[in-house]
Amino acid sequence: MRLKNNISSDSLTPVPEVLNEERILFCLKPMTLRFVNQVHILGETESTNSYLLDRCQQAMQSGIVCIADSQSKGRGRRGRTWISPSGHNIYLSMCWRFSNQLQDLSGLSLVIGLAAIRALKHYGISDLSLKWPNDVYCRGRKLAGILVDITSLNHSNCQAVIGIGLNRWIDAASSKAIDRQWIDLFSVMGHAMPSRNHLIATLLHELINVAHQFETDGFSCFHHEWAENDYLRGRRIILVTGDQKISGVACGISDAGLLMLEDEHGQQHAHSIGEVELAH
Repeated sequence: MRLKNNISSDSLTPVPEVLNEERILFCLKPMTLRFVNQVHILGETESTNSYLLDRCQQAMQSGIVCIADSQSKGRGRRGRTWISPSGHNIYLSMCWRFSNQLQDLSGLSLVIGLAAIRALKHYGISDLSLKWPNDVYCRGRKLAGILVDITSLNHSNCQAVIGIGLNRWIDAASSKAIDRQWIDLFSVMGHAMPSRNHLIATLLHELINVAHQFETDGFSCFHHEWAENDYLRGRRIILVTGDQKISGVACGISDAGLLMLEDEHGQQHAHSIGEVELAH
């Protein structure tokens, strides 16, 4: 079943949609529903990831979900702000316990990006790609971002708070505060844009699927699918790590999810952290 959002009479502004736990749970597939233990729907919070982290001090169980209508201090990677106006977009976090050591969770944020792409493809959206390490692109612009906070519980268990921010519709005032090229679903789909509640259910289904598979098989089983959606591969880029800037050609990712960069001498090097800029 596909639910569509109502559109206002001027056809350019979608009507705000109220987050509704009952509708979200109704849209979940039975196999997914049994793994969702709690849903916290908030009018506004500083950050959905921060909200769950504050409640994860006592080893919270898997399947705790937080969804907010807006965020006052939405978090992106490396301390960036995620612009979070109310009424239209998706700010979703999920707590998940993994029976893995901390080092085994390398690449988790990459497979969460794949979950987002799988969810969006349910609605017929094309020209989607993944920009290492945590951005979902559509038509070469940022549509969604991933933020994963991982805590080691003991030598064999970790807890992750997995966050997704996704642009359904960004108003003109909020768009002025975004300092990167972006796109929203309304720009891509117009009146066919899925309802917020239905899209959240689809995202949760795919998130839980990849979390289970990642826990068992690690990143390597996702490598091929990620490579098929790699936005950077073959592009000349600049990798920024602290005060250092490394230029090269992106050559895909390793089995561990590391960025492979070819230098001017044709040598490839693996990188685990950094911000990527396209070279001009």
